[in-house]
Amino acid sequence: MIKMKLHPSWRDHVSHCQVTYYTKNEKNQHLIYCLQEHWPNQVRLLRCSQDGEPSHEVSFKTKVEFEKVPDDSRLALAVNKWIEENSH
Repeated sequence: MIKMKLHPSWRDHVSHCQVTYYTKNEKNQHLIYCLQEHWPNQVRLLRCSQDGEPSHEVSFKTKVEFEKVPDDSRLALAVNKWIEENSH
């Protein structure tokens, strides 16, 4: 299972329509992803560059666990809903 943790600067990115996450790979390297608002109430998972800029949409074949966003903004609610719907 891959565990995604909220990036320490996630609050800085909420205004840019994304919530940033990080995880480590098998080489102990930090990888950055974001859940980004795509359309109103739609969210997509993107891989990000090391400076947090979204790069391309991704999906995982293994189980991924995302930390929920402790916020009540429209974006946080959409992201948390996406997390609930995509947890398997």
